[in-house]
Amino acid sequence: MMPDALAAALDEEASVPYRAVYVTPTLHNPTTATMGRARRQAIVEICRRRSAVIIEDGVYAMDVDPGLLPLAALSPEHVVHVASLSKTLSPGLRIGVLTLPPGMEERAEAFLRALPIGPSPLSMSVMEDWLVNGVVASVRQAISIETRRRTALAASLLGQETCHVHPAALHAWLPMSRSKAEQFALTASALGVMVTAPDSIVVDPDDQATGIRLCLGGPSPDDLKRALVVLADLIVSSESISSLSAVRTPQR
Repeated sequence: MMPDALAAALDEEASVPYRAVYVTPTLHNPTTATMGRARRQAIVEICRRRSAVIIEDGVYAMDVDPGLLPLAALSPEHVVHVASLSKTLSPGLRIGVLTLPPGMEERAEAFLRALPIGPSPLSMSVMEDWLVNGVVASVRQAISIETRRRTALAASLLGQETCHVHPAALHAWLPMSRSKAEQFALTASALGVMVTAPDSIVVDPDDQATGIRLCLGGPSPDDLKRALVVLADLIVSSESISSLSAVRTPQR
């Protein structure tokens, strides 16, 4: 997200009474891009001056640089922060967490009560027990160690110039043009490796700057290594690594 473009877009919609900006500043899915401190501060200031609420998607922001403060910490009065235990602890814990600006609690509770879904009481009980007996800390440590092991494997087999990986992300990103990404996904599937093709992740169907998303967390360690070896061979067998990387994902 570019601060100048955001400011221009909000100014164009100045007559709209309620405006919100949805942003994933940490470990964007699928690109793994993470905003630096200066851009976080700039976006917060732009939205503050224009009275726009920020909805911060922080579901992946567990093990990143503690110096990269959440937007909610920079502007608690303007930011709704969203977190998810299914992303940070266990897929079976279908529990979301909202951190709200002061004065928004009653409205949020009313909307949540109106929804036909909610967290399982059993999941809530498990989470409470885990917090009390220290399981949360041990699970997070185990996940962090395994995540770093898997991302290091992906970086070593695919190459950091070709594949965007982050040691705290269980997904990786292969930037390439749309046509190459579509062909890459088809060929990988024929070789027995499923990847996320552009059609599942792009917002603009005409956008040619896209790529392939890789899931690093689902397969077993042995299956992951075999799949990454297949993808590495597929990259090498393409016209050239540089042609795959010709369309780079801009830094955020």
